[in-house]
Amino acid sequence: MSKKKPTIALCSGDGIGPELMKGVKRILKAANVDAKFVEVDLGKSLMDKGLPVSFHFDSIEKIKKADALLKAPTSLVTLPGHISLELMLHTELEVFASICPCRSFAPVIPNTHHDMDLLLICESEDELRSIVEYRQSESSSESIQLMTSLSADKVCEFAFDFASRMGRHKIASLTMSPMRYADQFFQEAFIAHGENFAHLDQEHHLISEAAGMLSEHPEVYDTLVIPNAYSGILVDIASAGSHSHHLSAFGHIGKKGALFESPLLADQDDPPRMANPTSLIQAATLMLVYLGFCEEATSIQNALLRTLEEGYHTPDIYREATSKKELTCQEFVSCCIDRMGLAPTWFESVSYSKTFKPKKAKSKKKVPATKALVGVDVCIASSQSARQIRKKLSDLHFSHAQLASIANLSTKTDEQHILRFLANSDELFTQEDLIEIVSLLVKNDFDCVRTENLYEFDGKPGFTELDRTI
Repeated sequence: MSKKKPTIALCSGDGIGPELMKGVKRILKAANVDAKFVEVDLGKSLMDKGLPVSFHFDSIEKIKKADALLKAPTSLVTLPGHISLELMLHTELEVFASICPCRSFAPVIPNTHHDMDLLLICESEDELRSIVEYRQSESSSESIQLMTSLSADKVCEFAFDFASRMGRHKIASLTMSPMRYADQFFQEAFIAHGENFAHLDQEHHLISEAAGMLSEHPEVYDTLVIPNAYSGILVDIASAGSHSHHLSAFGHIGKKGALFESPLLADQDDPPRMANPTSLIQAATLMLVYLGFCEEATSIQNALLRTLEEGYHTPDIYREATSKKELTCQEFVSCCIDRMGLAPTWFESVSYSKTFKPKKAKSKKKVPATKALVGVDVCIASSQSARQIRKKLSDLHFSHAQLASIANLSTKTDEQHILRFLANSDELFTQEDLIEIVSLLVKNDFDCVRTENLYEFDGKPGFTELDRTI
């Protein structure tokens, strides 16, 4: 029985997009990619034809039925109330991970980091991007961003598999040291999936350390797996260090499909025929690896590197010192096709593989942790000192809890304090006790701006100790 061909949706986009996609189609055909291709209409060109938005809903359905979407650049639409095409695609595909390769193309593009070759895989749940903010007083506010074990598990599982396919040798997770509980899910998922990929060297680094190293010595890293909260700034640092952002590509992996695209702007000053197709070619390469066409992807990427190192360049990267000939978009594509089967000599050649099958660990039935409410943190706004607040609270009686500590949220103002109430020894703490505490505080003229329930999981605190306690 023959294996079903993967379906690839192709979007030609706007501006330079159709010219780039024309070239990539030629390359996919020359590489004998055995897939079914379907065309989809997305972009500002649809609005120019009278549609109120930059996408057809039937195109969205075609994309969701396809195994992957390869998207050429589309024009940015900034009309009030217009639904972002990027947001629509990410939402419909339920994107949970993003891929961002960052490498040096020196000497084609001058760069002091000649050996830089990074693969960044970032958590990218749209729900987790949303930060809820609250202003609680004249001079204070707070931000809340959710992190979940389910999201961490999905991105780490994908990261190990994709890094292996891409022929990578080392992988590292990045977390923030003070985020004890928030980043714990991510690190636990990384360690758990790493057990199935013993051939990859595995490390853990702090975000602060990684940011500095990416700026000065990016070559020490290979593959980085990054929680959503920190991914944006680290991708920007890595992209700036590569000096090749306009040649890079992005992939976005979802539960209902995958999107691969070029970061180029659709509207350029130069005519489309002179556009550089490198970024869309590399997006196609990522897509082929994702779909399992690793041999074809290897041939295309090595041909691209060979073309670049031989000095055949489009006008945007042409330099008399390093270039042999200035080419149009389609001439550049022809050079790549002519070099399929050849390996680069200056750049390190790539070798993608789908043959590795991770050793599946015996699944352990996860027993849900026993969750117990043991107290509450009440944040109050007050100009009084912590000592004055404690004295005032000493006159109040709480049935099943006691004030454990008071903490200032700032060293420069006494405007906000956290009052931590914990259950009395061997007594059950309930939601009714929580209500009683807040009610008594309000009745005694305390301005309660926020509460946070305190839980233990299997007897272990699910909350940190308060700093600057009094």
